[in-house]
Order: sequence, then C-alpha cells, then structure tokens
Amino acid sequence: MSTNGQAASFLDKSRIKAGDMDHRRKINFNIGKYESVVPLGKQQFDNVTLARERAKNIKWRAIETLDQQLERFEQAFSSRGGKVIWAENAEEALQEMIHYYQAVKDVNGTLITIWHNSFLGTDSEFEGWKEVYQSFVETVDTLPS
Repeated sequence: MSTNGQAASFLDKSRIKAGDMDHRRKINFNIGKYESVVPLGKQQFDNVTLARERAKNIKWRAIETLDQQLERFEQAFSSRGGKVIWAENAEEALQEMIHYYQAVKDVNGTLITIWHNSFLGTDSEFEGWKEVYQSFVETVDTLPS
C-alpha cells in the first residue's frame, strides 16, 4: 500500500473511531487516571530535575561504555557455547542468518533471532536493516522445512 493509501486508510478509520462514544469514554477515563497518578509518581522524588539528570547520566554512561559491554557479553556468551555474529553490512547479516537457519534446520532445531526495536524502525542510522529482516523471513519461508 502506498503512503498516500495508508494515510487515506488511517483517516477513514480515524473518522469512524472519533465518532465511537464508548472509545472516547475509555480514552477520557484513562487520561483522567494518568493525570491523577503522574503527580503521585513525581512525589517519590525530592527533586524531579535532579532525578532526570541522574537518569540521563546513567544512560550516557551505558552508551559511552557500550563497546566494552558488548565485548564482555560476547565473551560470557561464547564461554557458554553461544556464538555472536557481528555483521559489517546488511548483505553479510542476511547471508549469516540464512547460513545459521539452514544449519539449525539440518538438526531439526529452532533458530531464535533477536533484534533491537530500533533496527526495525525508521531511524535513518539503521536504514536497510528492517529490509534485511523482512528478506530473511521471506527467504526462510521459501526454503524446504
């Protein structure tokens, strides 16, 4: 479906949903719940600004040391018999995935792939990876079981 077709479909469905009074009642109820709970949640912090700053710093530290964390993960995972595959590009990732899918199927096993949500989203940094995953799923669907 084209982007224009998706937009038109969304608008059509939105018009129908906007007139649904039961749906509107549920939304308003939940917004009211949210508005009454957020202030209570903020009370658990003496200083919300300081808490946000500390959370930001923890996130930053995690990103700053990501390379070291990934190396430790690989080492620990490998020591337990696992194998981490680092692909340089989308094509290499697809070929590795197909290779391991076939190897696992040869022994009647189940392959589990783990993808971070951002890879399957629209972030330009991960452009092409969603297509790799889609291609993988389409490819394995055509392989003999």
